[in-house]
Amino acid sequence: MGLEEIFEGIDNKVNQQVKEIEKEAQQKREEILKQAREKASEHKERIIKEAKRQIEDEMRRELIKVRREEKKKTLALKSELMDEVFKEAMNRFLNLKKEEYLSLMKEAIVAGVKGGKKEILLSPGDREIFNKDFFKEVEKSLKAKGKKPEVKFTFELDKKEKGFIIKGEDMFINATVSTLFSVLKDEEEIEVARLLFG
Repeated sequence: MGLEEIFEGIDNKVNQQVKEIEKEAQQKREEILKQAREKASEHKERIIKEAKRQIEDEMRRELIKVRREEKKKTLALKSELMDEVFKEAMNRFLNLKKEEYLSLMKEAIVAGVKGGKKEILLSPGDREIFNKDFFKEVEKSLKAKGKKPEVKFTFELDKKEKGFIIKGEDMFINATVSTLFSVLKDEEEIEVARLLFG
């Protein structure tokens, strides 16, 4: 065997080893790339999942906020409508015919006065309609019910106010229109809301 054949054998052996090393390196490279792709894919999935969760959370928060705002607006509108209903009822009362108003006031005063000394404060705006005949009618009705109070009428309410106040030693009845409608609103608000909004 000559030197050339020995070199050729060595060359072939080295080439064979180089090819095996290259093949092994290629396999390792492909394995590393495969693992890198899998990790990247997993990472990508986690990022997408987290992004979706954040978007859904944000949408939920936004929806709750919108619903809360709508609820506030609805409640404000309902409250406004309720106020309008009670204002309209008060306006209708204040615009009753003179005879109806006097009749209601007489009945309310007679029902409120029990006995003893009483001062009944009336509105200066009602001075023209609460005349001597009205006061006589009130006293007559009180006597007819067996009540014998000493009643003094004065026009000392606020000019803008309607109705009356009864003051006595042991009593105070505020039957002014603003007070009566405030009490009426407190007592009947739920029923009126049920009728208006079901």
